[in-house]
Amino acid sequence: MLAGFQTTHHDFVAAVIALAVHVLAGALLFLGLNVSDVPHSEPVEHDFMPAEIWDEAAILEARERLAEEARRRAAAEEAERQARLAQAEREAQQQRQAEQRRREEQARRAEAARRAEEARQAEVRRRAEEARRAEAARRAEEARRADAARRAEAARKAEETRKAEAARRAEEARRAEAARKAEAARKAEEARKADAARRAEETRKAEETRKAEAARKAEAARKAEAARKAEEERRKAEEARKLAAELAAREAATRHARQAIMPHVRRQWVLPPSARPGLSCTLKITITASGVVTRVDIVRGSGDDLFDNSAKAAVLKASPLPVPADSAVLSELNAFQWRFRPED
Repeated sequence: MLAGFQTTHHDFVAAVIALAVHVLAGALLFLGLNVSDVPHSEPVEHDFMPAEIWDEAAILEARERLAEEARRRAAAEEAERQARLAQAEREAQQQRQAEQRRREEQARRAEAARRAEEARQAEVRRRAEEARRAEAARRAEEARRADAARRAEAARKAEETRKAEAARRAEEARRAEAARKAEAARKAEEARKADAARRAEETRKAEETRKAEAARKAEAARKAEAARKAEEERRKAEEARKLAAELAAREAATRHARQAIMPHVRRQWVLPPSARPGLSCTLKITITASGVVTRVDIVRGSGDDLFDNSAKAAVLKASPLPVPADSAVLSELNAFQWRFRPED
């Protein structure tokens, strides 16, 4: 601790001295530069102090600072010396106290050793007494165990005799109980078999009755299903017949309506110069409910554009076309394809 204090103090003093030296050197350098930089000119009267007097004042101030620093350094060194003396005194005091504690510790250990020796001797005497008593107790325990073993052997033999008698009686009782249970089991088995036979017969009869009823119901269901299928087939056949008749009638009406259109269109058709026998084209004609033609498209041409366009023009000129009164047939003619052949 003292060495650390001394090192810190020395570092502090050295830092202070270095700072003072740098301050003094800077002042002198500043003064020198100012003096050398003054230009030589005609003297001018000023109220300021001459440069020589100013330099002397700066030097005196620097000297005073150095003297003050020396005084501070001397004071610091004296304080450091006093601190070292105080530290040495404290260390001497600590050594004296440590020596005193060491002597007291030696005395304490000597006293503890004496007491430990006394305790050891007392422990030796105590253990000897315990050994004597333990030997006496061991002999007494051996005598007690021998007597107990003798009594236990007598009790064991008596118990064996008792158990043998009890086992003989238990065996006799077991055999009697087994015979009784065997007889009861035989009778119970006979009763169980008789009851099982009775139940089996009842089950057989019930099964026969159930099968007969199931067969009767199955036959009735089969007949009902056959009748239902026959009726269904008859109904479907009737519906198919009616539908076929309706379709045939609608097709005949549609065919008749288309045939009725041909004379109207042929009257409006103008034979083109390029027409030749056997030409035909298929047109898609869209009409309203009143027969007005709204659109004509050529679906399959004849190869002769003049012929095809003449057929299209004839349909448009023939509008309105004759339409059937039947709405179902009219719906078929709403947008239909028609093959135009002048020979028809």
